[in-house]
Parts: sequence; C-alpha cells; structure tokens
Amino acid sequence: MENDTMVQKADNTVGLHAPELPEISGPWFNSNQLKIAELNSQNKIVLIDFWTYSCVNCLRTLPYLKKWHEKYSSMGLIIIGVHTPEFEFEKESKNVSSFIKKEGINYPVVMDNDYKIWHSFANRYWPRKYLIDTRGIIRLDHAGEGSYKETEAVIQKLLKEVTGESLPSVEEESHQHITQGAVCYPTTPEIYAGYLRGNSGNKDGFVQDQIHIYKSPANEDYEEGKIYLEGDWVSKNEYLVHHRNVEEPTDFIAILYQALEVNAVMKSASGRKTRVLIQRDGQPLNKSFAGADVLFDDSGLTYIDVEEPRLYSLIKEGEFGKHILKLSPLHEDFQLFAYTFGGCAE
Repeated sequence: MENDTMVQKADNTVGLHAPELPEISGPWFNSNQLKIAELNSQNKIVLIDFWTYSCVNCLRTLPYLKKWHEKYSSMGLIIIGVHTPEFEFEKESKNVSSFIKKEGINYPVVMDNDYKIWHSFANRYWPRKYLIDTRGIIRLDHAGEGSYKETEAVIQKLLKEVTGESLPSVEEESHQHITQGAVCYPTTPEIYAGYLRGNSGNKDGFVQDQIHIYKSPANEDYEEGKIYLEGDWVSKNEYLVHHRNVEEPTDFIAILYQALEVNAVMKSASGRKTRVLIQRDGQPLNKSFAGADVLFDDSGLTYIDVEEPRLYSLIKEGEFGKHILKLSPLHEDFQLFAYTFGGCAE
C-alpha cells in the first residue's frame, strides 16, 4: 500500500480543476450516483476521500470524516468515499456494505473496483482527500493521516464563502493514535504476503502456487521486514495460505519488526472461524500489550479467531521496541495478506 502516516502532500493538485467522476459499474451506498458538476451547481462543497476498508491509515481517519458529515452536511458539505480496493476480497460488495453498516458510515460511498476514479485523479495513496469548491477547483489535497484541524478549517472557509453563516469552532486535534504532542518512532514498513510483493526470508524464497514444506532459519538469523515460514504453506500472488490442519502449533509465520502497534490483514477461506495462536518473542501475549482482537484461554495461550476478511489488531503497547511475532494457524483455512505497523504514542 503506497501511503504513509506522516505524508502531508504529494503530487499536489491545489488550484487545478477536479476531474468529473467517471461512469463506473460499482454500486453506490447511502446515495444514488453523484456528479461533482451537479453538486457544484447546487452550491455544494465536495470532499473526495480515497480509502479501502482494510487499510489501517484509512480507518484512523474515519472518526473525523463521520464527524464532519454530522456537523457540515446540512450546511452544504458532501463527502464521497471512493472505496478503491487493494486486495481481491475488498472488491466484494457484501464485505464493503457490511463494514459501512458496522462502522455507521452515513455519507455516500462508491465502489471503485476498476480504479477508474482513482486513475482520473492520478492518485497513488490510501487515504487521500481532495476538497473541491463550488467552482470545481481543488482547494485542499492531503495524502495520508493527520492535519485534521487544518482540513476542517478549509471546510469551514469554503462553506463560509457560500453561506456566510457562522460555524462551530474547529476542534483541537484529539485522536487515539496520533495526538498533539505525540512521539512517533520509525517503524518497520508494511510487510506484504504472497509472491508479488512479499519478501521471503526462507532459503527457497516463495514457491509460487503450490504446496511447499518450508523450513525457517533460527530466530537470530531473522531480518527485519521479511517473512519466515515453517511447515506446509502455499504462496499465492497476494497472500499466504496455510495448507493443513494440525493439533499442535508446529507451523508458523514469523516476522521481526519494530513498532508500538501491529495489525494484520487476514481471512478464513471458508468463512468459518479459524484459530491462530500468537506469540511475541516466544511467549503468549500479555494483556497490557495485546491488540483488540487477541483472545486469552484458561491455559495461558493467546490466539485470534480469524473469520471475515479484515484488518485484525494484534499488538498495541506503550513501549517501542524490536520483537519477533509468530502466528501459528491450526487450520488450513487461514490466509494472511499483509502486516501494518504504528509507531506513535503520547
């Protein structure tokens, strides 16, 4: 995923005329098909948000988008979420629809499965926001997270140009991941699974599209940012799939990383829950640094029940460090697509 938490501006388009939304086959949620020119003719300010539902950086922006919709939609702001998928499962409308309902997203969202809107804006980032005035001119172009207060100030400026109305004060930036005064550490870059973009640390590399019995090197030989496999796996183009059912956690996928927060995009091929044991530095996780999706059993083991395709929270702690994370699936349904990392704390 070509994006970065701290990216501020890239290929800046401020001052240019926004392209019109092309005709696409993907469904619209919470709205009929919209056109920027028609919205402009109604004196609407348009905020285009490129996102995808398994992108952790996109998910961190959602509270702000929902708040802006709540505050400003009646005054003339129209937010259009352009859901451009990174993985194949994100092209399924039922997955996107379920996420929209679960998260309470009430502004319009369109599925851009063929990347037509993405390419019309010459975009390269998730998330990315374009704020367009009533003349169709791009007045703000922001890639990545952050600058929420600045973005809201531009929203208010454009609405005042149209209505002349007084508006509520811009709220101070306050967020569970990045807050004012936060310290941000350099983390391991996103790690992809699968042979197209993945980086294997095993001697044989990724063996494409066939069952292979992998042998992981010793922990002390691990390199940061590479994937290490043990046991029966199949490497597909964009994910790794565990190939057998086991009673003991003998097979695993391991990474060496440095971060405060670790997430993984995972799914069950069958749609049934598949159990995956999780360890950090050879030990079960402690509740003080376990992610929101980690579960604990009476024997002291820690695990994740992977089911629907989405981003799962694995690690979330307050002390930055370098660690080895191992996931040991017990079933053949387990698929892993990518790891993402966070490094900001108050």
